[in-house]
Amino acid sequence: MVRDLLNAVPEWALALAFIGAIVALALGAFRLVCHFLARWRDQGSVEGVLGLAAMVMTLFALVLAFVVVNLYSDYTSASSDVTDEANALGAIVQDARAFPDADRLAVERAIARYTAEVRDHEFDTLAEGRSDPHANALVVGIVEALQAYAPQTETQKTFYGAATDQLNTFLAERENRVAKAETSIPGPLLGLLIFLSFMTVGVFMFVRTHHGSLDVLIVVVVAVVVASGLLTALILQYPYSGSIAVSSDPFTKGLLAGISGGG
Repeated sequence: MVRDLLNAVPEWALALAFIGAIVALALGAFRLVCHFLARWRDQGSVEGVLGLAAMVMTLFALVLAFVVVNLYSDYTSASSDVTDEANALGAIVQDARAFPDADRLAVERAIARYTAEVRDHEFDTLAEGRSDPHANALVVGIVEALQAYAPQTETQKTFYGAATDQLNTFLAERENRVAKAETSIPGPLLGLLIFLSFMTVGVFMFVRTHHGSLDVLIVVVVAVVVASGLLTALILQYPYSGSIAVSSDPFTKGLLAGISGGG
């Protein structure tokens, strides 16, 4: 559901709806607290409530920071995987220039077909959380194109060895890239984050000042801060989904652009 929302709704609209809903729920709950638990909001207990609120909010901030840092690390890692995969393919194209024309063209055509599929289709399927069987089949085509070549001279053997090394790098980076399409917050950790969110907003509902409007403002500000943190974590899930998704641009540049028509 989160992935579908990220793909279908712009982040600014999602932010307005999500934060607005959290603030509305917080204000509704605050009204109930003021009506049914008015005694609990006695001004004499403000110091104790503030101490508890600080403790809860600190714990929420620590858990949120842990989640966001890890998700952002996965996001940047996915971006690096895309670049490294494209670079490995470009290096294979470069090394294949030492092959006889027929073998070189076979390798370039296999890579061109794969690059076009990744650029035009696979990133879309990854955004939806699905694999691309056609891209997987085209990977086999690249492997077979290299395996079909038998180098004869020492120069050809040197470049063929370099190409096979880059092939292994390409296969590893592709596997890493595809695997990161499912990056998300583990269920128990997400549950803890949501629980602490409710606790943080809930505790601040019992903070009472000399002005009722200031009490409302405190609840609204805390709700906005908590909702913004949760939204940041949700948006950073699934690095190939949403408007800040990892780009396929590395597959449209350099040598890959020359053989596949990208760029």
